[in-house]
This record gives sequence, C-alpha cells and structure tokens, in this order.
Amino acid sequence: MHYPRARPSRYIKRWWRREDAELRNIATRAKRLFYRTIRRYRKQHWEAFLNDNDNIQEGGIAIEDKEIGQELLYAFFPSPPLCEYKETPTIYNQLYCEPIAKYKVKAAVFRANPDKALGRDGLPARVVKIIPLQKPNRKDYIIANNYRLILLLPTLGKALESLVAERIVYLVEEYSLLPKTHFGARK
Repeated sequence: MHYPRARPSRYIKRWWRREDAELRNIATRAKRLFYRTIRRYRKQHWEAFLNDNDNIQEGGIAIEDKEIGQELLYAFFPSPPLCEYKETPTIYNQLYCEPIAKYKVKAAVFRANPDKALGRDGLPARVVKIIPLQKPNRKDYIIANNYRLILLLPTLGKALESLVAERIVYLVEEYSLLPKTHFGARK
C-alpha cells in the first residue's frame, strides 16, 4: 500500500521566515567555500613538500615486494652510525626538569576516566592484564585479528604514565628534539 508523503505543516516553525532560509543558504555556501579552501591549501602544502628536494632520499624505485620491504626496513630502522671510542663522562648533561608537584599528581589521578578500570585491581606497577574479547560477526576465531585486546593498567600506573608523557612532550618541544619533518603526535 502506498502512502503519500505528508508535507510539513506551515505551523511547525511559526518563527521561520524566508530571510532565515536565505541566511542558512549563505552559511552553507560559506562552509563549503571554507572546506574547499582548506583542502586546496593542504594539497598545495603537500605538493610543495614533495617537490622539495631536501625531503627526497636518493635511490631508485622499488617494485618487487622484497625490495619494498628492504626500503621500508632501511627507512624506518637505519643502521646506526659508527661511533668513535671516547671516555664517557661520569656526569651526563641532563635536561632540567622541576620535581613533580603534588597538585600535578592529584590532577593526573583525578583526570582518569571513572568508567575505566578504577579501584584496586591487584596488579603490580609494571604488569598489564590483557583480556581478549571476540569481535562480533566473525566466522573463524582461530585467527588472531578476530580478537580485540583490552589492557587493564593499574590506576597509579596510568597517572604516572600521563605525568611522564607530559614531561616528555614538553622537553621534546622545548629543546627541539624532533626533526622539522616530524608532523604527527605533536602538540
């Protein structure tokens, strides 16, 4: 049986005017223009980055899977440079960091999500409890990819981890320890 679509009543939004519809159309066009402009600038930046010869490493084009694997292995895990033997100093120049304040520890503990593994879980500081959960609608649960792993960390371990991560991010940015071509996972 076919039912015709009902037209909205003109009394649903009595406050709506034609000028409001025009404003909505102008806002929609502005939004589209904004996203197109962002997309264009992102593309231009990427093309300029690729065309810059400082960003390209010397070498040929890898076609075979084995060659591609070797190139990726070399790119991500280059062999360490040869180092000359020097007498190691007894005192290292460490980056200065202030001691952790109590209020920062308190903030890190209370920043934890209250719905995720809070309370006494009986795990020591450096031990993680791993619980595998089956992903829904999978045929064969012998395959490892058909499971989702849930890691349970102790609450104080999570707080300490967030404090150390904040420190590392600060020191890396403050002392420019990452190369200028490193874009991801930065603040």
